[in-house]
Amino acid sequence: MSAPRILFASLVFAAPALAAPNGKLGFIGAKGTQILNLQSGVVRALPQGTKATLLTLSPKGTAVYFVPVLGAKAKDEQSDVPTNAMESLRPYSRVRPMPSLGTQIPYWYYWNSQGTSLYLSTDKAWGVFTPQTGRYTTLKIRQQSFDARDRKMAYSTENQIIVRDVASGRNHVLFDIRKSKPMFAALRTAKYPQKVKELVSPQNDPMVKDPHNWLMSDPALNPDGSRLYFACNAGTDSGAAGNTSFALFAVNLKTNKISVLSQLGILFGRMPHIFRVSSDGKRLLLASSVHDSAADNSSFVEVVDLLTQNSREVFMGVLPGSKDKANFLNSAVWSPDSKYIAVSGYFYDAQKMMQNYSGNWPEVKPSQYTTGIVDARTGRLIKTIKGATSLSWIK
Repeated sequence: MSAPRILFASLVFAAPALAAPNGKLGFIGAKGTQILNLQSGVVRALPQGTKATLLTLSPKGTAVYFVPVLGAKAKDEQSDVPTNAMESLRPYSRVRPMPSLGTQIPYWYYWNSQGTSLYLSTDKAWGVFTPQTGRYTTLKIRQQSFDARDRKMAYSTENQIIVRDVASGRNHVLFDIRKSKPMFAALRTAKYPQKVKELVSPQNDPMVKDPHNWLMSDPALNPDGSRLYFACNAGTDSGAAGNTSFALFAVNLKTNKISVLSQLGILFGRMPHIFRVSSDGKRLLLASSVHDSAADNSSFVEVVDLLTQNSREVFMGVLPGSKDKANFLNSAVWSPDSKYIAVSGYFYDAQKMMQNYSGNWPEVKPSQYTTGIVDARTGRLIKTIKGATSLSWIK
């Protein structure tokens, strides 16, 4: 009886250890915009980056973009408004206002895979900024996901999930809530139907026919462009604060067939606001939140193995200070090698927060955030960085 145990132990201990995280992690901390070299441990603060509110590094590290310190109060506003977004080119010794962007303030950003275009949502419109030319162009739609070669782009509208061929500009509708039969067929023929039966509605259900009852996440393309993933509540309505039951769906882009990740089952909360496939195509990162009260909108971050559909929580209960606490998620990003997740959050006592509420929620300072680097395969916490938000991870 002892021999098998010894053999098993030797196999377990012989498993190769995961390499230490590497690359550069950009974040906003107590000293403003900073870049941490994960191999050397050296942290570099950027000029004029004090009290920044948003940060992103270009994928190849050639530039840093951020929204800096808040400016003077506007005449018709009760709160401070940010100044121009700023650009700092390598070696990051000087900064300048982002060319062509003017006073438009970015509050959402997304790079294409090659790092040649920075897609933005500003206070005025959606647009794309091209670092090489310094040109900013307004767009009619918000580009949301690209394959590794930027040949395909996916986006969602109020009713549809669409993939576009970038070269030709041709659009192909993959799913339309007004033509929902393929989704319900996928739910009924799922490998694990009991796990998703909550979303299977009777035929001709009035609730399903009302577009207002449908919610969908942004789509996420896998790197080779063969599949697309999205979350959807299948028309099951939502609460006033956005809570709903939803599942994850996959579309085979060769056959256009939709399927449900039924092994994962039903998730509950708001539609995921972070939804990204890892660069190796093996895992999916999703972040959502659940409304419980005005002071408690606890977030959760899941990593899903796309082959096995196993998942693990990498935020609540994982980061120091998060157990049994309400929390606010700031950002969650993949490492360039797909082995890790960096996730940042603020944890607090919701009941105490409500007791101290005086009409305005207190501003959360960068020093109050905790960032954790987590093993994407196991969910194990690898490294903790105190006081770091607005994460951006490059090679």
